[in-house]
Amino acid sequence: MIRSVKQMNAVDWSKSTNSNENAGFGALQTDAGCLPLAAMCVKAQATGLLAEIVVRQEFYNPTDDSLEATYIFPLPPRAAVTQLKMHVAGKTIESQLKERSEARQAYREAVRRGNQAALLEEDRSDVFTLQVGNLPTHERIEVELRLSVLLDASAGTAELRFPLVVAPRYVSGLPLRLPPVGQGVAEDTVNVPDASRITPPVLLPGFPNPVRLSLAVELTKGTLPPGVDAASQMSCSLENTVIQDHETLRIEVSPRESVNRDFVLRFPVASEHVSTALRTSSVGPDRPDVFSLTLMPPKLSPTELPIARDIVFLLDHSGSMHGWKIVAARRALGRMIDTLHDHDHFGVIAFNHETNSLPGECSLLKASNANRWRALQWISQVSSSGGTELRRALEDALQQLSSDTQSRREKIVVIVTDGQIAGEDEVLRLLGTSSFAKELRAFTIGIDQAVNEGFLRRVADHFQGQCHLVESEQRLDESLESIKQSLDLPMLTQVQLEPINCDWELSRTIPSRLPDLYPGRSVLIFGRCHKSRDEFGFRVHGLDRSGKAWASEAIGQPTSLGKLLPQWGRAMIRELEDRGAAHGGDDGLRKEIVDVSLESGVISRFTAFVAIDPSRIVNPEGQNTEVTQPVEFPAGWEVPAYSSLSSVTGPPILAACSMSQTADYSLRSPRRLKLGFPKWHRVVEQQKPWQKVLLDAVDLEAQDVRVRPISGQHQVVYVTKSKRVTRKALSDSDRRELLEWALSFCGISDYGVLTTERSVRTTQDVGRFRIEFNLKVYPPASRQVLRLTIIDINQSQKLPNS
Repeated sequence: MIRSVKQMNAVDWSKSTNSNENAGFGALQTDAGCLPLAAMCVKAQATGLLAEIVVRQEFYNPTDDSLEATYIFPLPPRAAVTQLKMHVAGKTIESQLKERSEARQAYREAVRRGNQAALLEEDRSDVFTLQVGNLPTHERIEVELRLSVLLDASAGTAELRFPLVVAPRYVSGLPLRLPPVGQGVAEDTVNVPDASRITPPVLLPGFPNPVRLSLAVELTKGTLPPGVDAASQMSCSLENTVIQDHETLRIEVSPRESVNRDFVLRFPVASEHVSTALRTSSVGPDRPDVFSLTLMPPKLSPTELPIARDIVFLLDHSGSMHGWKIVAARRALGRMIDTLHDHDHFGVIAFNHETNSLPGECSLLKASNANRWRALQWISQVSSSGGTELRRALEDALQQLSSDTQSRREKIVVIVTDGQIAGEDEVLRLLGTSSFAKELRAFTIGIDQAVNEGFLRRVADHFQGQCHLVESEQRLDESLESIKQSLDLPMLTQVQLEPINCDWELSRTIPSRLPDLYPGRSVLIFGRCHKSRDEFGFRVHGLDRSGKAWASEAIGQPTSLGKLLPQWGRAMIRELEDRGAAHGGDDGLRKEIVDVSLESGVISRFTAFVAIDPSRIVNPEGQNTEVTQPVEFPAGWEVPAYSSLSSVTGPPILAACSMSQTADYSLRSPRRLKLGFPKWHRVVEQQKPWQKVLLDAVDLEAQDVRVRPISGQHQVVYVTKSKRVTRKALSDSDRRELLEWALSFCGISDYGVLTTERSVRTTQDVGRFRIEFNLKVYPPASRQVLRLTIIDINQSQKLPNS
C-alpha cells in the first residue's frame, strides 16, 4: 500500500486542472506520479430551514496502474444522505442502499472482477469513508452525493454549517494488535476499535494542494425576511461573493480558500420559518404520514429566580486547544462562572490526559464572590498541552454531582472543548449509565474552526442541553449572552404532546424524551401518524418557569411529497444509535436501525451505498494500487514539527496527534518525503532547545541565527533578509545542549572544543533545508558564538515563509 506525498513537478502540475497553489485537499504520490483529488463542488439550496445539498468529488488517476482510492471526509452530522451516483465514461451509475456487510461484499466482488465501483460508508454521524475501485490509468471518475439537512435557528437567524476537513482526533486505550479495520493512520484500540477508519493521513504542511474547490449556497425566495437588506446581516466564515437578484440570493466562496475549516453561513430568516408550526408529508398508501413539529418557546417574563443548580464546568486544555482556542475557552468559562447566583454550587475541572480541580477542592463550592474569584484566577493560569481524556474528567464531574442526590437542585455538566476525540460512544455510555442520568443536563461549547460538531450535538441533545459552536473570537463575543441564557432555567419544561384527530405512533417519535425549550431556540420533533381527518394537529402542554401550566395548539400543514421522510429517518437513526451507545445495544436495535435506514433511504452506520458499473471490465486482473487521500491540517491549529523540519525534530506531537518517523525517507531527499503514520499520545513531549530554535527560525523567516552572550546573558538572535532582528533568552543548560547538537552535526564528539579557541564550519542537509554551521570560540573566557545560515533547498534561496 502506498501512502506518500511529494512536491509536484511541472508535469504533475499540468495534469491538475487548477492553477491555484493555495486551493484545498492534497496530492498523493505513487511510483508513477501524483494522484490529486482533482475537484470538489458543493452546491446548496436553502428553502426556509431545509437545505438540499449536492456534493461532487472528482478523482483522477495520472499513473500507469489501476488504483483504488480511499477518502475519509466529513458531512454535516444532521444531514440525511439519500443518494450516491458514479459518473464514469459518459454514463451515470445509480447506487443501491444495502446492509453494510452486503454492500461491502458486492463492492469487493465487483473490484475483483475488474468492474468500476464505489462504496460509501458512515463511521460517525459526521465522518464518512468513500472507496473508488478500479480507477483506470489516466481516467476520471466523479462521485455525486445528495443530502438534505434541517438548519439550526436561533433568535431569527439560521445557520448552515458544512465541514470541509476531518481534524485529528484523540484515540484512547491500548492497541488491539490486530490488522486495522480501516485505511486511516491511527491504531485501533480497546476503547476505539475503529480508530483507523476515522483518522485520515494529514498532508504535510508546505505541499501544494491542486484541487478546484467550488462552494455555493442559494437562498430561495421567501427564505429571507421581506424588506430587509439580508446581505448586510449575513456572516460567512470563508471569503465569498454575494450575488442578488429578485428571486434568489447566492453566496459563492472564493476559490482561493483552503479546505481546512468549516464553512459557516448565518443569515436572517422570515418569521414564518421560526414559529411554532406542524408540517406533514404523505409517503404512500397504507403507510403512516410523517410530521415535523417546530416548537418555539413562549414569551414569558417570570419574576422568580431560577432554581438552585449544581454545575460542574469541564475545561479542555489539551494540545489541540493551543492558541486562540484556549484563550476563547477561558473567556467563555469565566463568563459563565461570573454569572452564577449565590445559591448555586459549582466545580471546575481542567483536563487533558490528566484531570485537575481547583487546588484543595474535590467537591462543589458555594458560588460566593470569593469562590468565583478564586476559580477565575485559577482558570487564567491554565495552558494547553497533552491528550484529551474526556471520559476521566466526566467521571470526576459525576462524582462531584452525586454527592447530593436527594435535593431538587438542577444537575448540570458544561463541557468547553473542540470535541476532537474518537471514543464518542464511551462518553455517551458513561453519562447514560449514571445514577441520575434522567435528571442530568449536559451543555457543550465547541471551540474550533473544524469542530467535532457531531459528537458535541449528540451529548447536548441526548441529555436535555444545548450545543453552542464557536469558530472565532468574534463569534464568541456574539454567543456569550446566548450561552449564559442556556444555563438559566428553561422557558418550558415537562413538554408533552396530545394528538388531535390522528393516531400517533409514540414509539417512532424523535426525540423520545421531548426536550425543554430555551429562550430564542426552536425545537424540532419528528414522528409518524395516521390521520383520521384532513385537519389534524397536536396540543402542546408544559410548565413555564413559574411552574404554571401552559398549552398551545398546532394544526398540520401539508408540505412537499417525500421531503420529510429522509429527515425523519435520519433523526430516528441517530436517536437509536445514541440510545444504543448510552444504554447498550443489541441485535434487535441494530435490526431496527437497518429497517429505518432502508425504509427512509438514508445511510446509517449499519448500511452503505454501493454503485457498480457492470457494463465493462477495466481491470481484468483485479489488482489495484491502494491509496488513502490525505487531508489538510485544520486552520487555527498549531502546525506540528513534522513539516519541513520533521527529520530534525523527532516525533512531534500536537494535541493528541503526532507524526512518527516510521515511514522511510532520506534527510538528503527534500523533494520526496514519505508520509509517516500519526500515533496518538497522552503526553506532549517537551521540545528540545535545538528543535525550538529551528522552528522559531521558520516562524520568523530568519535566514541568519546566532547564539551568543549579550550583556551577561546568552541569547538567540534571529535576523531576517530584511535585517529585522528578534532576540530570545537562552538558559545555560539549553545553550550547552544546542551547541552539542550543532557539534554532532559537524561530526565532532570531543566537546573540549567548547573551551578551546577554534572555528568549526560545515554544511548539512536537514529535511528540505540546508544549514550552514559556523561555531567560533574566542579567548580568553572561551566565549562561544554559534551561527546558523538556513537555506531552503526547494526554493534555492534563503528561508522563505514555510
